[in-house]
Amino acid sequence: MPRWLASLVQGAIAQRLRDFRLLAMATTLSLALAVVAAGFGTFAGYAFLRERAGSVSAALIVAAVCAALAAILWSMTAWRIRARRPRRTPPPPFSGGDIEGLLQSLAAASTSENQVVLLAAMRLARDLSPMQLLLAALVGGFIAGRKLGK
Repeated sequence: MPRWLASLVQGAIAQRLRDFRLLAMATTLSLALAVVAAGFGTFAGYAFLRERAGSVSAALIVAAVCAALAAILWSMTAWRIRARRPRRTPPPPFSGGDIEGLLQSLAAASTSENQVVLLAAMRLARDLSPMQLLLAALVGGFIAGRKLGK
């Protein structure tokens, strides 16, 4: 790699690291200030409610509001995590017949990585003799049994 290209790459990496450090520091400071603001806001709400409803009622109201906010944040987080997961559709039912129909029904409902593995397995199965397939199944079962500790 030429020296000028290496210095260019090092400069770009250094700039990214500076940007990342600045972002991390700004995020940390923002979070700390938000926590302090929430603390003062909670105390101000408690002091206001203590004058109107008494100290025990004010503490219960503040606790209920905090619990409601926590429940809302938890449900939003759980909803976002659930929304990110890919939905799996059930495979179409196999009506019987030949092995090609079974393989096509499996390939229709799987992800692209599974389809690639399925195609590789189909090619391998076409190239091997029945005795070689039996030997491969025995070796695979032995290895899987050893890994599972049984």
